[in-house]
Amino acid sequence: MKLNHRFLENTVELLYLSSALDLSHAFTLFKVDDICKLGEKFYFEDFIPIDLHGLRIQLENYKLSMDHLNFQNIDSLAISYH
Repeated sequence: MKLNHRFLENTVELLYLSSALDLSHAFTLFKVDDICKLGEKFYFEDFIPIDLHGLRIQLENYKLSMDHLNFQNIDSLAISYH
């Protein structure tokens, strides 16, 4: 609520939609619809409709893969070279 009074509506929406890219906490914030809306609304010059459709399909497949038991404890996609 405090953010709404300090920032423009588009800025708050951009922050909110960007939170869908947060992969911590077993991908609980990962939302395909929010990521696609982010592309449609804020990156419209970078995507044509067919690209957004393909993005949605890839994100849905990714979400299904991440829901698999082997990936439940992952909190980052960073590669570790230990």
